[in-house]
Amino acid sequence: MHPVYIITIILGIAVLANIFIKIKNKKLIINELIFWILILAALILISVFPQLSVKVAHFLGFKSGFDFFIALSILIIFLFLFNIYKKLRLLEEKFTKLNENIAIKQAFEKSIINEEKNNKNK
Repeated sequence: MHPVYIITIILGIAVLANIFIKIKNKKLIINELIFWILILAALILISVFPQLSVKVAHFLGFKSGFDFFIALSILIIFLFLFNIYKKLRLLEEKFTKLNENIAIKQAFEKSIINEEKNNKNK
């Protein structure tokens, strides 16, 4: 077995252990756990059986396993980017609503203070 495959297997297992620690500390949700387990399992599987990636790549119309890996990586990166964009838009909307509520509250408090001053002056 090539040393790169051994290093990949070791790193995959280490990352998997790190993911389980994050789940235990509640820093990772189940959906993320499932996603990362699938990715790492595929990585370890490809490292143990490198010809499997070549067969899958040829079946899907790619010339080599590396081409398939690059295309799949780009797709995953786009999916992550889209997910981050959705979360950012949601946060922007929440931030705008929060700012509106704070402005309304401050205006209301200011009007009450002005009203109290006017009542004292009478």
